[in-house]
Amino acid sequence: MKKWKIACLILVISTCTVGLFTAYGENRGNKLADWGYSLGVGIKNIKKPNTSINRNIVSYVNDIPVYEDEIIERIEKNKAILDTMKTTDNSATSLPWGSNPFDYVYREKFDLDYAKVNGIEVSKEELEKYISSERAIWESEKDIFEQYLAGRGITEEEFFNEIAPPSYEKTIIKNRVREHILQSAGMSEKDNEAKQKYLDEFYKENIKVKEIDKNFIKMYSE
Repeated sequence: MKKWKIACLILVISTCTVGLFTAYGENRGNKLADWGYSLGVGIKNIKKPNTSINRNIVSYVNDIPVYEDEIIERIEKNKAILDTMKTTDNSATSLPWGSNPFDYVYREKFDLDYAKVNGIEVSKEELEKYISSERAIWESEKDIFEQYLAGRGITEEEFFNEIAPPSYEKTIIKNRVREHILQSAGMSEKDNEAKQKYLDEFYKENIKVKEIDKNFIKMYSE
């Protein structure tokens, strides 16, 4: 996988390691800065899910409703990422990671409910520590980050104080859910391939989907 594709994923989920950018090469700065701005513009134009009581339910995951606007938001994010990739590589036709919007939303719904049932939480101090570490990482790639912020039309403080915290909290929780699942199964000491295989099987067996709006699901399934 090309380094810029890895960087694409890293920017979107708001986590990174400096080494990936450092290894990019002499021209990485301008290329990634341009890419960061384009991604920022794409993310800026995505509509947030509606919180009204009249939202259309497309399915249930273990009795938890999944709304049409949540799927649309994920579809638009995938499109923004892919469009940005195409500006750097005309041959890019798909995302280099799982991009099915239903799979993503279903698993996230399951993870957050699993966390609630099992008392998996993130304290204010833990979240602040995570945000602080992300700030430090982005300081080393300031040009890229500034272009991303410029594309979104927000300041650094707005990003870290308003936009990033909910996403970071979800990231921490989902990571802990996976750790809890593996630990409960005695898989903590296994290699990464074995862990991933177990998680895939676990989700397949435990995520129960009841489809409601079959036309919508058929239209947007990959």
